[in-house]
Amino acid sequence: MLSAALPATRLCSLRLALPFALLTACASLTRDDAVFIDVGGDNSCVIEVEGRRFALPSAEARLEAHLRRLAARTAGVVIGPRPARARPGCWDRAVALALRAGFARIGYLSDAPPVVGEIG
Repeated sequence: MLSAALPATRLCSLRLALPFALLTACASLTRDDAVFIDVGGDNSCVIEVEGRRFALPSAEARLEAHLRRLAARTAGVVIGPRPARARPGCWDRAVALALRAGFARIGYLSDAPPVVGEIG
């Protein structure tokens, strides 16, 4: 147990040190070294990468091969936010395929949560 092994002041400093360590591990991606993956579809799963559309599950093998080629020449990938109308699990599948393709860095976009008390 970590709390039994360390004094309370030491545990507090570890709690503060972890977020700072994670921040320094982050790297920014520019447009030139990142591929954007768009996930969508109207009650289906359509993933678009560099202007090419892949309807899953039928085109999953072609998409995976395409992502592997891109991962060999591109440092990272950015996956768009979860679409409202796509088939459940589509966004998760896009993340899994990007991981399996071997990208060095994977980023995710998400919709910002609404601010409490915001008007408009």
